[in-house]
Amino acid sequence: MKTRDNISVNWELIEKRYQEDLQSQQERFEELLQEIRQNPAKFMSIAGIPPRYHNASIENLLLPPRIINEAQNFIQGKYDGLFLSGTVGSGKTYLSVAIMKEFILQGIYSCFQSVPALFQTLRQTFNTRYSDVEEKLMNKLNSVELLTLDDLGAEKISDFTVDRLYLIIDSRYSNMKKIIITSNLTLNDIKNKIHDRLASRIGEMCKIIIMPNKDLRIEKNHLEVKI
Repeated sequence: MKTRDNISVNWELIEKRYQEDLQSQQERFEELLQEIRQNPAKFMSIAGIPPRYHNASIENLLLPPRIINEAQNFIQGKYDGLFLSGTVGSGKTYLSVAIMKEFILQGIYSCFQSVPALFQTLRQTFNTRYSDVEEKLMNKLNSVELLTLDDLGAEKISDFTVDRLYLIIDSRYSNMKKIIITSNLTLNDIKNKIHDRLASRIGEMCKIIIMPNKDLRIEKNHLEVKI
């Protein structure tokens, strides 16, 4: 076949190469999935998940069925976001990592980010020659398919932190990318103590899960002692 500029185009060859590329990509992806399943801890580390939580799994959750059901709903794509609110030790971080692990095992690009650690990193870049660190970090947090922001509200609140948090959460909302947020605060606390605009965006994009009002770490230790 020739175009109007008399340039011959072999569409069959183009289609063949396209299909070969697709097959090659699929084969590489299958190899990646096999590597992830053989060594999930490696890829959890790459996602920024602390070693303490590498054994987290949906099957091991000591949580009410309603919470486990909502976690499964998120994994199955029913929600774009989860907001896990509860007291210290209520299992928020463990649950968020157990959910993340399911995505990582599917080969989905994920990132775990402690909010206090995020702002400590960003503050260290102030007035330094590493002026592109913030841009690279923000781009990463905005681009991953699943982002977990852990311990929102534990950071020192300022106009800077509110602005950056809103930019991250709003970017993920606009681009329909999944997010999990954990916090000791309720959504009303965020509205009153941080910013109503941030609370509004979280409430709009996330399923709200209120964790049990007890310290599961202490409860687990008591069970182990009795055993």
